[in-house]
Amino acid sequence: MAAARELYLARGSDRVSLRDVAEEAGVAYGLIHHHFRDKDELIASVVAETVTEFQAAMAGAETPVQMLTTFFENPDMALLVAQLSLRGTPPSWESYPLVDATVALIETWEPDPQRARILAAALLASAGGWTVLGPFLRQAIDLDAIDPDRITTELAQALERLIEYPS
Repeated sequence: MAAARELYLARGSDRVSLRDVAEEAGVAYGLIHHHFRDKDELIASVVAETVTEFQAAMAGAETPVQMLTTFFENPDMALLVAQLSLRGTPPSWESYPLVDATVALIETWEPDPQRARILAAALLASAGGWTVLGPFLRQAIDLDAIDPDRITTELAQALERLIEYPS
């Protein structure tokens, strides 16, 4: 699974075969094919594992800054979702824990449930955008000389202001 995730993040799932995963993992192709019927099943497993790891990392985040800092420090889920969405097959799960937690948090101060969902979308889209475009923006805006922890903290604080979090 780790080999598949690394390859998917580096190349995108469309450019990775089961044979590539087997080679990267140092195992026989037949072993991969024995456990996963096809590439889509492997992708689903990688995404599920990544989501589980992300949920564990998010446990205990109680403010938007805490949630966003965790999001920025654990980019694999956002990157996989972005790649799959760009491929035209966004993952569809029975539930969306990060989205649900974000909406629930915003609803603690925003009485209008529709506005809470819109603010959650703005927050998650902005955080996802940074996760995907961050490497480019670091170079384009010359952020490499700035401490990455400062960037993460200040981005999270700016996004917190975006959703009008009462501090």
